Amino acid sequence: MIALKGQIKQVQHLSGKLGKPTGGKSDHYIAKPLHFAVKTHTFSIPIEYYNLPDIISGKIMEIISGTKSLDNPSIFVCRKVNGIELYSLPDNTCDTIAITDGVVSVEKKCGYAVIDGDTPITAIIKSGDSRVASGFFAIGYTKTTFNDLIEPQATNVYCNRLSVSKQKALTAVTETAIYINSSQALYIVLPTGTCDEDSESVVEWLNNHKIEIIYPIAELSTTSNLDNEEEILCLM
Repeated sequence: MIALKGQIKQVQHLSGKLGKPTGGKSDHYIAKPLHFAVKTHTFSIPIEYYNLPDIISGKIMEIISGTKSLDNPSIFVCRKVNGIELYSLPDNTCDTIAITDGVVSVEKKCGYAVIDGDTPITAIIKSGDSRVASGFFAIGYTKTTFNDLIEPQATNVYCNRLSVSKQKALTAVTETAIYINSSQALYIVLPTGTCDEDSESVVEWLNNHKIEIIYPIAELSTTSNLDNEEEILCLM
């Protein structure tokens, strides 16, 4: 559990890693440098640890009243640690923060994105196209649309308004769902008549029906050493 500021205990596993600054009394200790090992992408955020466990796993709560639909979306609530959002997926794949001998490792396995009218549209596949079934059309986004690449043909995905298609090829998709192809592009498949099948109507519809997704990040092997000093507050 994360202790409140009035309940702070001495940080564990940091012996030999911290040096106390000179020049008077201080309850601040400086780690030089603090090493972050980030699996998928890197970021620099000062992290304050107050008696936290060695490993913290991401967790998603999906809250909804009634049946999920385009007009009745669910709400996602994720676990947060010092401003870092930790997500999980339906199969329990999750982001983690690990603290080992004073080294903080942040591993991101889950991406989060909001698709709205400002999200650049790659293509609109109109009804009558062989890639969608009769009575459907699709809005397409390239794999570079999102901050983190989506795993190809991912079905291990949360979506607040739509189901996730299990089809392996974008051929006559027959359900209102999101579909991710082998090239990591994402399609939103909607019933004909949801809105006009042109960019202006689609943008307006998306601004009123924002779509949130939590998805598996495509595997990358990048580890970064952050040379900047990070301050850990240790109240003795």
